[in-house]
Amino acid sequence: MAKAKVAHFKDHGGGIREATKRIKWYVPINAPCKPEDLPFVDRDENGRMIWWSVTPAKTDYWSVHKMLGRAYAFELFDLLNNPAAESNEYVLGRIAAAMLSTVRRSDDWREATMVEGFFDVVGEYISTGKVNR
Repeated sequence: MAKAKVAHFKDHGGGIREATKRIKWYVPINAPCKPEDLPFVDRDENGRMIWWSVTPAKTDYWSVHKMLGRAYAFELFDLLNNPAAESNEYVLGRIAAAMLSTVRRSDDWREATMVEGFFDVVGEYISTGKVNR
């Protein structure tokens, strides 16, 4: 779970103020250290990154796919908040682009539901600075 608190505001004039947040994230010992450690990232035969490489579960239960997408988002946040991880400032953008491309091509509701669950977590974290596992 992550928790954010607005620590203070600093006025910069012209209607702009800086809001400083402190965020706590509990990083598991086995947290990913590089994008290749994420369960939904792979490499092709030429070594290029495949940023969204998933096989949806063989079930028609919507909630299974939604929860899997949420779990993948938590894996990403474990990577992004891991002090032992390599720099990953572009990883979310690359994953999002790959998701969009793959879902548009496949037209599989199960994969689209995984993406929805993933971005529910991302949106909650960006909007509020916290998210519950």
